[in-house]
Amino acid sequence: TSPRRRRGRRRRYSAETRRAASGISKIGRAGHLGGDLPRVNVPRNFGTTDGRSWVLDFFSLEGWAIVLSLVPALIILVLFIFDHNVSSIMAQGAEFKLKKGSAYHLDFFVLGVCIVVTGILGIPPCNGLIPQAPLHTKSLGVLRTEERNGVRVDVVEKTWEQRYTNFGQALLTGVVLFRPLIGILGLVPNAALHGLFIFMALASLPGNELWERVCLVASEPRLRKSTRAWYEAVDFSTISRFTKLQFALAFVIFFVTITPIAMSFPLFIAALVFVRTKFLPRHFSAADLEALDPLIDLAPADPPAKKTQSREDLIGGEDGERGASG
Repeated sequence: TSPRRRRGRRRRYSAETRRAASGISKIGRAGHLGGDLPRVNVPRNFGTTDGRSWVLDFFSLEGWAIVLSLVPALIILVLFIFDHNVSSIMAQGAEFKLKKGSAYHLDFFVLGVCIVVTGILGIPPCNGLIPQAPLHTKSLGVLRTEERNGVRVDVVEKTWEQRYTNFGQALLTGVVLFRPLIGILGLVPNAALHGLFIFMALASLPGNELWERVCLVASEPRLRKSTRAWYEAVDFSTISRFTKLQFALAFVIFFVTITPIAMSFPLFIAALVFVRTKFLPRHFSAADLEALDPLIDLAPADPPAKKTQSREDLIGGEDGERGASG
């Protein structure tokens, strides 16, 4: 990297740090907006909210309650399977040029252990997060700008693969649970927290294929440009039809989350597997689906088997050498 580029990066990072510090200071001084300003509701002490013991008394539950609890447990299981694996796939995409191998099953096993612990303690479980996990990987990438088909895009040269930032993020989250930081967290207005969620949502749009196709459909034909392989391989009418269907399905799932049956939305997400494997092949060609929505095989390919010589082959080879020498 040239010194000029390094100075430019330092100036950009410095400006971003100053803006973040300014925003944090204004959040802490938001009292002039009114005493009734809704703020994050956090406990002032490290402990359970109603004074109960840390470990739940499972044996006090009646049998019908245990059976009934299996219904929401199954729904949450479906959510975690999809949420965690989609997050893992997005965070370990080919565009990041990662060198170290993936560990989908190990990550999911660790998640399962954490869910058992949180269930015993009676606290909300942890799970894979979207878009936080992909944004974390993006933040570790070294980018360069290229022009493809008339479009300037950022391409990842390499990604710094380490665990210090992951551990640091988890450590800071744990530190905030104790005084005095937990009291400071209670001063944050809800509006600032909602703004953070909006920022994360907007930051996840660049590079999202659905969002890119929605923009292409809404654009005039002469302004349509894309670096995606499917843009050249698939007829645009097919791209438009597929995008409208996908957007409609996303809207249906979002609508479910604001209804009384919001808890069942993971089942609607699971139904997308049936839509992709059974419904779409009837209305789109296999080549178009492979270009627009390829199925991902998480199972690594088996390495080619090495040919080893048996003991009989070795003996036979030795006898042949003796015969030739004789």
